[in-house]
Amino acid sequence: MVDELQAEMDRNEARFVALRTDMTTQMDIIKIAKGRYMMLLAEVISNLNADQSEQAEKEVQRQQLDSQYYIFMSKCKKRIKEITCDEIVPWLCIRDAIMCEHSITALTTGGINASGRSRIVLSPSGCLTIALCHAMTAAPLSSSPMTVLTCAVVGRL
Repeated sequence: MVDELQAEMDRNEARFVALRTDMTTQMDIIKIAKGRYMMLLAEVISNLNADQSEQAEKEVQRQQLDSQYYIFMSKCKKRIKEITCDEIVPWLCIRDAIMCEHSITALTTGGINASGRSRIVLSPSGCLTIALCHAMTAAPLSSSPMTVLTCAVVGRL
């Protein structure tokens, strides 16, 4: 019985030693893997910090570009309003007023209307030529035979 007990204790000790060796080996493997994963984690964190820094710089650049864009666009809108209100509209008003009171003739006909009023000539290219004469005497407004104003019209009439 003592021999059987001694044999069982020896087997248990052998299993224990094998199990301890296996566990130690596994612990060493896990330590090595943990070190490798810690290095990868540090690299990922470093890359993440670099990306966040770059993103912050890009955000600052975006804000600067937006600011420049809105300043430039406000200048453009202001200029468009100036052109529309101060440069185009008066010419259109003059054109409309003259066209309401005068006749439109072809470019090939020449001279002043028989009534002595001014005549508007529309060329095929869409350019409006206005010949102005004094309505009462049919005399020219200046020393030349006829005062001619030419203005480009937006689009065709």
